[in-house]
Amino acid sequence: MMLPVGGLLLALVATVLSAPTCPYKSPIAPLLPAQQPTKWHKRGDFNFTLIEDALPFDQAEATCNYLGGHLASVHSAEEAAFINFFMSTDVSFVGGVHVSDSDKCWTDSSAVNGNFIPDSTDNEAYCIAYVEIGAIRHEFQPRSCQDPAPFVCQVSLSNPLTTPPTTTTAAAITKAPSASCPFQPYGKPIEIDEELTWKPYSTSEYAFIKQAASFGDAEATCVSLGGHLASEHDNGQFLFIGLQTPPLPFEPREFYIGAIQATDNSKCWTDGSEFNFDREPIQGSTPLCVTQKAFGSVGFKWSGVDCAEAYPFICARPKTESPTTTASPTAPTALQCPFKSDRAPIPTPEPQWKLRLLSLNKYAYIAGPLSFQDAQASCAYLKGDLVSAHTLLDSSFYAGLIPKDAQPAWIGGLSPGDDKYCWTDASRWNFDALKNPADKPSCVQINRDGAWSQAECGVAAGYICVKFIL
Repeated sequence: MMLPVGGLLLALVATVLSAPTCPYKSPIAPLLPAQQPTKWHKRGDFNFTLIEDALPFDQAEATCNYLGGHLASVHSAEEAAFINFFMSTDVSFVGGVHVSDSDKCWTDSSAVNGNFIPDSTDNEAYCIAYVEIGAIRHEFQPRSCQDPAPFVCQVSLSNPLTTPPTTTTAAAITKAPSASCPFQPYGKPIEIDEELTWKPYSTSEYAFIKQAASFGDAEATCVSLGGHLASEHDNGQFLFIGLQTPPLPFEPREFYIGAIQATDNSKCWTDGSEFNFDREPIQGSTPLCVTQKAFGSVGFKWSGVDCAEAYPFICARPKTESPTTTASPTAPTALQCPFKSDRAPIPTPEPQWKLRLLSLNKYAYIAGPLSFQDAQASCAYLKGDLVSAHTLLDSSFYAGLIPKDAQPAWIGGLSPGDDKYCWTDASRWNFDALKNPADKPSCVQINRDGAWSQAECGVAAGYICVKFIL
């Protein structure tokens, strides 16, 4: 039997619509849309489409059922941002149903998490729509289930009932509204006219986008690439990200990372990770979005800018494992003797090396600051290691490399405890200037006066590298 067309249903259906219930069960048979959708947008295992014909909630779900799917369900800020990319209507139904604050559901029976189905001040029943609240931003709000609206359908890629074509979504740069913490997605992805190179670091990979975009559009672009603007959680990551800046004559030497300082001076990352790493204070009238800025030959710092300003930016996404390689977890080994690093070499600018009389090595003090393990990984990137000391002359020479008024610096000594020591370069431990035994894991620092001390290996400090002169 031919099903009635969606645009005519309002005149043909005599059924009185009841209040929604959870779990949701459509009271209407699958409904042929007035026009077959032609623009589909792929994300993960689903295709999404916006249908602009306004229908009440039950008819909207029935139309999505006919296409082989459901009204869209939303489970993360990334999914909300993705839908925002192709929204061209003031309001559109998604598949959320609110019976009461303790009784909520999605029409596809997926789990309810986050606050994408908002609570009600009077605990009434309603359906959920994505409503425009600014030039380029939408928000999930209650809407009467009987009040017609356009709607967003999602259809599994594996569903045999439909094979919608996949299109990519792109938009011009737009002016950003105020950024806030926690971050609420806004903006639209830009079209990238360059081939991206993704560089791995730890569990993520990073790409520098040379095209300038506002902060909201930069984040939206990163989301469309499967990630976010980069977040930073230690000095090694900060340095690695800074070194992704293209070499001169590329300008500007400044790019967006994913940090925001909101009007209440709270700070957050767009990827939702903990804000547990902070650089110098960010000055300016809030809200501010954060750029990382190159200065001098090898230095970087944070700067707060108007979020509507356009800058290049760097995206981070989970590192894709090779399909032919199975990665097995390994326990950290950095505090064992003999030493074995559990860190990948950390990209480090070439420092000013200093020669030593009658030595085939060259040496450099690097301000960092980095943890002991990251300092060793930085030296390894330079084809060297942290220094080891075997005579009083060695120790005195290293102390002379440390700038005046600088804090103690890492050398290559470490102890797993029990007063046992070793050098990262595996040379013999035949000299030390330590005054106290190591009864717990610790690493060795030297100050400008030549005094040695033990410190927690996670402390950030300057460090001294050595490498063969040739």
